[in-house]
Amino acid sequence: MHKAVHKALYKAIYEALHTTLHEALHETLYEALYEALHEALHEALYKALHEALYKALYKALHKALHEALHEALHEAMHKALHEVLHKALHETIHEALHKSLHEALYKTLHEALYEALYKALHKALYKALHEALY
Repeated sequence: MHKAVHKALYKAIYEALHTTLHEALHETLYEALYEALHEALHEALYKALHEALYKALYKALHKALHEALHEALHEAMHKALHEVLHKALHETIHEALHKSLHEALYKTLHEALYEALYKALHKALYKALHEALY
């Protein structure tokens, strides 16, 4: 009987220890798995957010840089074109005025010279004729 009680006691302790160990192991494993999954999820989320933020920032900076460059080039081209056209127009007007003035002066001088010569010849001829007749 002593042996049977000892065996029953041993069996009860064994089962109690086995159950306790099984539960502790299960709980430890569950906690470790939970922590590992939580950490992995946290890292994956952090990585995904970091990548998305990086892409969004890169895209925004690229767009802003492209627009700024486009605007700067447009403004520079507009300014250069304005200067070229202004210079060309100024030169064209200058040449046209110079030519017109030159032609007008030439015509005026030619007419004045012709008129003076005509009057001088007319006067000389009239005087010579008058002297010859009288």
